[in-house]
Amino acid sequence: MLLLAIRAEKKYYKTNTLQDLDIEIAFLRKEVELSYKLGFLPERKRNVMFDYLSEIGRMLGGWIKSCSQRERKREAYHNGSRL
Repeated sequence: MLLLAIRAEKKYYKTNTLQDLDIEIAFLRKEVELSYKLGFLPERKRNVMFDYLSEIGRMLGGWIKSCSQRERKREAYHNGSRL
């Protein structure tokens, strides 16, 4: 996940990399849930991890929204129209 975050920070068009990061977060949520169901993780720790992952997801969602708007404006500018 850290590698994807660094890639997104460095790229000119970030949306695809951020969407990949969103997929990784969803995968991690599933791993945490599976660990809980198999008895490797107590409920309290699962809940704490879900809280952290939810907060990361909200921050990532804001980043995706911001980058999407910026990329649409950039594309419109390059295509000759202004938003």
